[in-house]
Amino acid sequence: MLVLKRKKNEEIVVDNNVIFTIVDIRKDYVWVGIKAPREYSVQRKENVHFFDFESYLKSGEYSKAYELLTETDLVPTSVSASKLLNGLNESGQLTETIRDNLEKYIAK
Repeated sequence: MLVLKRKKNEEIVVDNNVIFTIVDIRKDYVWVGIKAPREYSVQRKENVHFFDFESYLKSGEYSKAYELLTETDLVPTSVSASKLLNGLNESGQLTETIRDNLEKYIAK
């Protein structure tokens, strides 16, 4: 990993066509502007995790969905957590520990 120190309004250029600009810095946050060609998909990491999680649920890959949930900061909706719990249960993969972990996301 390359680590760079930048000040406000300074830029980082990747591959001569993606530009990261430090827009603002406040306390623990850095605002980054990104200019990239349309063919590049630029997303926050948590959104990518969410889309992967939902895709795993939709395709019935419940163990992959649960693994992603435990390895990231992803917080599922009550509906998604219920679907995951039911899917793991129906596929015989549900343990007491997994049930306890998922139930905290399900609205009572």
